[in-house]
Amino acid sequence: MYYTQLLRVSRGLLCLSVVMAALFALIAITAAANGWFYSSHVPPHSADTEAPVPAFFAVAGFVAAIFGSRFARSLSEENEAHLPVVWTAPVSRLRYAATVMAIDAAGIFAAFAIVIATMFALMAFMNVLSYLTLTPDSWIQLARFLAFPLAFYGLMSAATASLGKPGRAAIGYCWVAVFLLGILNAAGLPRPWDAVIGALDLLNPIHYAAYSHGTGTNQVHVFSGMSPAMALSADVGALCTLCAVGLAAALWQWRRLEA
Repeated sequence: MYYTQLLRVSRGLLCLSVVMAALFALIAITAAANGWFYSSHVPPHSADTEAPVPAFFAVAGFVAAIFGSRFARSLSEENEAHLPVVWTAPVSRLRYAATVMAIDAAGIFAAFAIVIATMFALMAFMNVLSYLTLTPDSWIQLARFLAFPLAFYGLMSAATASLGKPGRAAIGYCWVAVFLLGILNAAGLPRPWDAVIGALDLLNPIHYAAYSHGTGTNQVHVFSGMSPAMALSADVGALCTLCAVGLAAALWQWRRLEA
């Protein structure tokens, strides 16, 4: 019975791989057409050409979050038409749901790895792999941007676990709410709306994903305008908490469903 979920996730990873390969080919062809590939001159590595590794983690984490949101309605899909069939399986409801979530989490990690591999391969193709800079906070940034898509997955699972077909639209509404809250929180609304939006934004994973790096004239910013700067350990803890609470809420709803 878990084969179906494995098939869904593997197909999703295949589609992501095709998209990444197409992007790689498009960028490589464009670079070659402009003489980059054939040029023997590559700017020397300096503070102005650094490519901090955590910035790549941030991009991969965002793509993995999009990928994971497709499977955040896995329980919702089971509730669309064949819930009684699922419950005839010789396992508890919680064990079934937890196993499905574990498969989805593995798919999210695989999506993250595919995006990272594609970006690094592209840099190698363009002969700028030496620009990669492993900053002192790279490992905790890796933990943060791995927890980032899991937080999305957990919250969206909680939002859709007890729904059927409406779960499909709920995922879209969740994405709208995520960016709307981030924009409104950054806008600096007058009181008391600033406090209300600020409190709601605490449930927004992007709130804990701000990344900035600057050396020389080189500046890299990811979500920095939509979320405040916090201690990295606090960000990781908050994202893990959102994931755990979301998954727990999803499991609670799943356990109480009636066919």
